[in-house]
Amino acid sequence: MSSVWAKKVNSSKSGFILSTRASLSRASIVGGALGFPRIRLPTKYLGMPLYKGPKKSFLWDDLTSRIAARMEGGEAKVLSPGGRITILKSILTSMPLYLLHVIVPPKSVMCRIERLFNKFLWSAKGQRRIHWECWEDLCYPVEEGVLGMRRLQDLVNAARMEGGGGS
Repeated sequence: MSSVWAKKVNSSKSGFILSTRASLSRASIVGGALGFPRIRLPTKYLGMPLYKGPKKSFLWDDLTSRIAARMEGGEAKVLSPGGRITILKSILTSMPLYLLHVIVPPKSVMCRIERLFNKFLWSAKGQRRIHWECWEDLCYPVEEGVLGMRRLQDLVNAARMEGGGGS
């Protein structure tokens, strides 16, 4: 006895993207045939910004605001420096991993996120403190006497299996 699983497309979650040069009549024909609305770029798909043309840093504001919100939580204000390091290594640097494996954000976005990381590391009880080291200097292995943090550019290079680091 075999059962057939009918899979249907959820039209409320679906859409189509056409070239910007496509005519309105073509868009209405495609939309009528598919039953989906037309989506215009820029948009998001699975949390990833989709756009055409040069990299646009404002499309990454959602990611940076989620990271900033995670850092401003109530538990973050009472963490010891060791706790902050652990949160940075385990949670905060892994938040953008999916997107970094799929698409490379503009360098300005990676710098903005790393500035947030550095601010989180050096602040205490919600107060700003002196940043004793820049983020780049903290991203060397622990064996070299540093904290062993990860630079976002290194994560991008690793995802793309590229050698070299930095800018």
